[in-house]
Amino acid sequence: MDQLYDRDGKIGGPGHVVEIDESKVGKRKYNVGRIIEGSWILGMIDLGTNENPNAEGEFILEICPGNSRDGETLLALINKHVAKGSTIITDCWKSYNGLENDGFEHLRVNHNYNFVDPILTLTLKQLNQI
Repeated sequence: MDQLYDRDGKIGGPGHVVEIDESKVGKRKYNVGRIIEGSWILGMIDLGTNENPNAEGEFILEICPGNSRDGETLLALINKHVAKGSTIITDCWKSYNGLENDGFEHLRVNHNYNFVDPILTLTLKQLNQI
C-alpha cells in the first residue's frame, strides 16, 4: 500500500510498463461514413512489472481538454497520471514525442506492422478493449 502513496496516486513507476493510446468516442454523423463526432480520450493502463505481472489492471481514462490530442495536451495528461521512471508504450503518433525528456522510457508500436514484442508480449489492443 505504501508504494501507491509513493507514486502520488499515479499509475506506473520504475519497472512498470504503462500502455497509452488515444481514441475518439462518439457516433457517426447521420450513421453514415467513417467520420466520428465526439470527444478524444486518453487511456492509460498499468501492465505491471516483469516481477509481478499480476499487478496490472490500474487504468485511467481522461477526456482530452479542448478535444485536442496535440503534444502539449497529451504530455500534460501523461505527466499528471503516470509516475516518472515508467516504461510507456504508445503508437507512433507524433504528439508522444518528448516522453524521454520527461523521465520516461518510450517504446513505440507501428500500426503498419503486426506487433507483438517477444519480451513484453503486449499489444495496444488492450486499451481499445476498455
